[in-house]
Amino acid sequence: MKSTISELNGYLHSLRRLCKESCDFWAEVIDVKESVNQSIQNYIAQFEDQILIKSTRDISFSDVELLLEKYIFSNLTITNPDQLKLLAWDIVEYYGAAALDQSFESHFNPLVSNGAIQLTVDSSFHKTQVYYVVKIGNKLIITGLGIRA
Repeated sequence: MKSTISELNGYLHSLRRLCKESCDFWAEVIDVKESVNQSIQNYIAQFEDQILIKSTRDISFSDVELLLEKYIFSNLTITNPDQLKLLAWDIVEYYGAAALDQSFESHFNPLVSNGAIQLTVDSSFHKTQVYYVVKIGNKLIITGLGIRA
């Protein structure tokens, strides 16, 4: 799974370049230890004074699509709707591939089927920043989307 999410991280980095470096996008994998919520809290705690969670909520796949539009696609130099749909689906497919890495059935894409947890945060570096977290087995894929101040 780590190699798949490393590929997603590289893909997001390429999209960042297409936003003229005005945005940051990243993804990483962490283990669920005590609980999902505690694992997320522990992840955020490593950033100490840089970010503070304002709110947390469960979101559907369509909500994730809206986040991708707001943070990534509205900031790209690409405006062709067909190309943007292709880029969006490329991102979604990484979550399905990560599920395959964990031996889940091939038709199961946890992002599409189960949605995610959204964290809205205050950031010392970004004007606006969110994370969405997708659970696959005993792993969490944490994807960050930020627009620089």
